[in-house]
Amino acid sequence: MSVALLIFSLNEVERVHRSIDAMRGIFDEIVLVDSSSPSDYESLHRLIVGSGVKAYRAIPMGFPEPLRPFGLSKVKSDFALILDADEEPTDRLKRDLALLNECAAYVLPRLEVELRSYTYHLRLMRPSAVRFSRRSFDFPEVQGRTGRLGKTHSIVHQAKYSNYFGEKSRAERYFTIEGAERPFTRSYLQEALTLRFGNRSAPLPFVTRLRENPDAPLSPAMIRGVIETEYLRDIFLGKGHRAASFNRRYSLGKRRFLLDLPDSDREFLRAVSQDIRQNGGLFSYLGFDNPAYVEQLTSSFRWNLRGIEVYKRLLRYRHQHGRPADHVPLALDATS
Repeated sequence: MSVALLIFSLNEVERVHRSIDAMRGIFDEIVLVDSSSPSDYESLHRLIVGSGVKAYRAIPMGFPEPLRPFGLSKVKSDFALILDADEEPTDRLKRDLALLNECAAYVLPRLEVELRSYTYHLRLMRPSAVRFSRRSFDFPEVQGRTGRLGKTHSIVHQAKYSNYFGEKSRAERYFTIEGAERPFTRSYLQEALTLRFGNRSAPLPFVTRLRENPDAPLSPAMIRGVIETEYLRDIFLGKGHRAASFNRRYSLGKRRFLLDLPDSDREFLRAVSQDIRQNGGLFSYLGFDNPAYVEQLTSSFRWNLRGIEVYKRLLRYRHQHGRPADHVPLALDATS
């Protein structure tokens, strides 16, 4: 069985180069999807030229998840392990990769080093067995069995979570994405009141009533109450104080960000989130379930915008025109 490493990068030349160097000889194929600025891409290309790495350019979106169908379309191996530039597999996972073929896809634990906690991600899969739908951060649909690996077969994530609240551009990026795909609505409340244990989920008795009118926004007081409920839920589920506290601070930051937006921007995100849900999720909404479309956008992109600006302009065009844009619009109020 052949296994590919699929890695995504954005202006992280040295880190990506180190990661690829460390993985050499472990994988049958290394596929790199790079959304860096032209100068950083040239620097990275000089470092990997002649290494056998298959490098592809893709338009920046502010986060790598929308580009996963595009990246998987470039993989020729039987399986693909998806990693970001700040992630690495444990030695046990690297050693056993070629043996993990009983299922069509696998959920892997990810050790959040700074938070001393684990999160869970579907990252090892047969490219032909998955279909990306719903929200960008949801697990893809899998044709076949999905397995779950233990902590010895984990991904190690070296993110500096202490920086998340100090960088204004990072906060704008993450909270805008969350506002479009995971707004504070009755649907959010329903998720917050559902307990998950591995493959099982247990909604609290009254949660089913929240399925009516799922896009109804929560009041500021209700949002604060849900955030505190999520904190207690995380503690109860054993995520640890450090991880639960980070999640709480993150949600409170998102709440402040959304409340401080101009009414028109907040209303736009609310309308887009409803539009995305009613049209099958972000991938089909923006056309990113079609790799050829991503190539089309990339070929005409001028590399003059940050990823979050690209994301917002594509969302606004789709919302206004009812179809994905042929190129990245020149203005946020795209009318052409």
